[in-house]
Amino acid sequence: MEIAKLWNIIWHNEFFHWAVAFVLIVAIIIELYTLWQYWLSECGTTEAAIKFLNNFKKGKNVKLSNKVRSWLKDHLGTDDSNKFRQQDRNFILIKYPSVLAHPIPRSSLRFVTTLCTAIGLLGTFYGIQQGLQGINLSTEDTKELITASKELLVGMKTAFSTSMMGLGSGSLFTLVLFACDSLRQKRRDSLRQKLKAIATLKTTDNNNGDLVEAFIRVGDKLSGLNQLSAEAIGKSVGKNIAEQFAGLNQLSAEAVGKSVGKNIAEQFAGLNQLSAQAIGLAVRQQIFPALEAIFKEQK
Repeated sequence: MEIAKLWNIIWHNEFFHWAVAFVLIVAIIIELYTLWQYWLSECGTTEAAIKFLNNFKKGKNVKLSNKVRSWLKDHLGTDDSNKFRQQDRNFILIKYPSVLAHPIPRSSLRFVTTLCTAIGLLGTFYGIQQGLQGINLSTEDTKELITASKELLVGMKTAFSTSMMGLGSGSLFTLVLFACDSLRQKRRDSLRQKLKAIATLKTTDNNNGDLVEAFIRVGDKLSGLNQLSAEAIGKSVGKNIAEQFAGLNQLSAEAVGKSVGKNIAEQFAGLNQLSAQAIGLAVRQQIFPALEAIFKEQK
């Protein structure tokens, strides 16, 4: 009963009342549509991908849709479940989902609150002006003054009702905006927590681990260099040259071999310092600054 009385006070079948009601209804529909679009369209694919990874981690078989496949390629680097990289049983993300990294989108309809209030205020001045038009201050006729007073009261009624309509509609839409923003934030925070439980963003630390593994493999390939030395090279070359000059009586083959071997050994003296570990460290010192700069630029 009280609601009906309040409605009768606020609503009058006037142009300004319909204008405020139209603006309010259209704004609420648009705001709910944008909420639905953010909830399902923008966050839906990320939610489906998180659900797939969570089920995969538990050993469950889940059908892989095209949207999720594309998401996996963008954020994990591959859509092949056998090639998913993990660290501490968490998947390694090469790129964090932008929908979760960015702030929640701010509604573009915040002006509606001011617009409803402005329309109500405009109706207020219109109602006052409408009431004042029928007043003739120069007359002394009592009936005419009473009639003019009634018209003034009707105009004031329209004025105050449109003000209440505008302020009430603006306040109501403010609550709608607050509710929609809260739902968006709740949606984003929920997906963040779910993703954090199963995945880790690729950082410099775990990226350095990849480099270390690569350097170890390079070191294994060059492990044979440990057996190379200036002395061994000199002896081998000297022996071969001595065999070529063995027929020369004037020159001692052994002397020539030793002399050439000694010279070559001096040229290759630096090879004593070569080892798989030394080469790996040298390569790492040259490559790591460039890779680190690229990583910081991408981040």
